[in-house]
Amino acid sequence: MTQNPHSYSDRIDRRTALTLLGGGLTALAGCSNSSSSGSPASPSSGDSAGRQSGTEGWVPPEEQSEYITDSSFVVDGLELSLELELQNSADIVTLDLLDARGNEYTLAFPKQDKATLTLADGANNEYSEDSPEVEAITSGENTIVINLTEETGKDDERIHLRLGTSVEVQRVTWGESVEGVDKHDLVIVLKNTGPHPTSPGIIQYANVPGDDASGQTLSSEFSVIKPDKTGAAVIPLEIWKGIGCGDGTERTLEFTIPSFWANTLRVSQTVTYSTSGSDCGSLTGSPTVAKSTDSKSV
Repeated sequence: MTQNPHSYSDRIDRRTALTLLGGGLTALAGCSNSSSSGSPASPSSGDSAGRQSGTEGWVPPEEQSEYITDSSFVVDGLELSLELELQNSADIVTLDLLDARGNEYTLAFPKQDKATLTLADGANNEYSEDSPEVEAITSGENTIVINLTEETGKDDERIHLRLGTSVEVQRVTWGESVEGVDKHDLVIVLKNTGPHPTSPGIIQYANVPGDDASGQTLSSEFSVIKPDKTGAAVIPLEIWKGIGCGDGTERTLEFTIPSFWANTLRVSQTVTYSTSGSDCGSLTGSPTVAKSTDSKSV
């Protein structure tokens, strides 16, 4: 998608592309983003106390604006969005989402008292040699601007959308113990321990049978993990197993799992491969987990 360094005042759509390879993993994991001179202005003195809150931590949009009654994170394939429930939407021209540097990321038009702002989207590139990529709004202090009609006689509202959460690994298991997952798939069960929803991004894997040392990437549909709830990063049979069943040896599989606006997890799990049968392997010991760049640092 087109990128442009202009500020929001130029009203040019700009998206911050984050490739989940190399340095892109750190960016998605929640590295610090400093606000530029284009940082959102403070709410006007006429705003309510609720709309002046949210300068630190996660504050739901509905607690910051009289026009927003509810909000939720929703997914559609490789797209993650913030859906807003509105009231008095006839007063609203557009809702603009600005990133932490004050650049316009996306916008939405009210429709039937709803508006949907895209937060992240990706392409799996499954029919090409290119690695999967994903674009996401920055961690940290983003801003929703509610542009109001002249008839309201009010200033446009600017509300905080501070994104930063945390994720931990609960266990590594076979799909048969997780609802909706094929029993032969390998599942890394994740728990959202932070304040707002997130989703696993594109998984990087290494040291699987037939894989080279540099690692490869896997894309699947995003899945929302709400605060204090669990979700799954799924490793399909054909990846962890490879071709055939192996020769009874042990192999330590390695996975790097970034979640949106959260820490990146690096998980190692030993599998003992059998010489026959459809299962082909058993989990040996507990997984080793390393956590990098906690979202609290943004």
